[in-house]
Amino acid sequence: MKVVGTKLDDSDFERFQKYCTDEGISKSEMMRGLIRQYCDACEEDSETPSEILNPTVTVIDD
Repeated sequence: MKVVGTKLDDSDFERFQKYCTDEGISKSEMMRGLIRQYCDACEEDSETPSEILNPTVTVIDD
């Protein structure tokens, strides 16, 4: 496995952490899923990375 890292401002980090906790999933697993979705979208839809650079993430409460 390889490591990917980034820095977030405090408010984005807190929001991300809350959503992950609410979903019962680790931040790492959430990021792996988002990266897979990004790569799949690039391959399947033939979209350029610039077209999906700012994806929308929708959290659905059950």
